[in-house]
Amino acid sequence: MQILEVSAGSGATAAFLASKGILVYALDYSWASMETIKASGEKTNTVVKLICADANNLPFKNGSFDIVYSAGLIEHFSDPIPILEEQVRILKNGAYLIIMVPRKYNPYVLYKHAKMILISGLLDGRPNIVLKNW
Repeated sequence: MQILEVSAGSGATAAFLASKGILVYALDYSWASMETIKASGEKTNTVVKLICADANNLPFKNGSFDIVYSAGLIEHFSDPIPILEEQVRILKNGAYLIIMVPRKYNPYVLYKHAKMILISGLLDGRPNIVLKNW
């Protein structure tokens, strides 16, 4: 079984799956993410195949993966269709595409936005209260 995590970030999920003996590829646009995943793998003695690439142009042949998943990726694009089409393209027949999108008002998202507001206020030296409909 081959699994691809698109927009892997810290690679925690990919590392967990790799620790179970699954061949996992972690793809992210950020070199910093690649370094984080590599360091984590060295600490936990897990092997994750690292790919630094753009989710709009996945560097894999058609029908390469049994599972392709992403968490917290497509909501950042005004038109996520090209990214979804790329993910479907590299799936084997009968494979699974798993897309996770955070709920708009779940506790983590609210916490993250509150933290960003507080940090932005601290950075410019004054309180910064912003009310937006997220």
